[in-house]
Amino acid sequence: MPHSRLLQTIDTDHEILRCVTDTDGRLIYVSPAMSWSLGHSRSDLLQMNLNTVARVYEPNNNEIGFDGLRPGFYDAVLERLDRDPQLMNVRVDLVDRGLDGRRLQDARQ
Repeated sequence: MPHSRLLQTIDTDHEILRCVTDTDGRLIYVSPAMSWSLGHSRSDLLQMNLNTVARVYEPNNNEIGFDGLRPGFYDAVLERLDRDPQLMNVRVDLVDRGLDGRRLQDARQ
């Protein structure tokens, strides 16, 4: 099943630009490829919001606000540290931390 393979390689596939945010837009996971592309360490990125490092666009080239995001692949302009912004394909996933602040569950499906 391709989905389970993706989950198994979430932290080892260095070619996929992927991030996971909570429902407030805070980054809670960033792939090594996305970290490298942005020019920030993964630990620094986990202190940031998605909208500070990427502008996400719909297929019709309209920018999407965080409220309009759904899990999936998007074109995004990455605001790279000390480099020009670059348009790239990024996988964005959203999770809800839950009332206890630790329990994660899929959001907006």
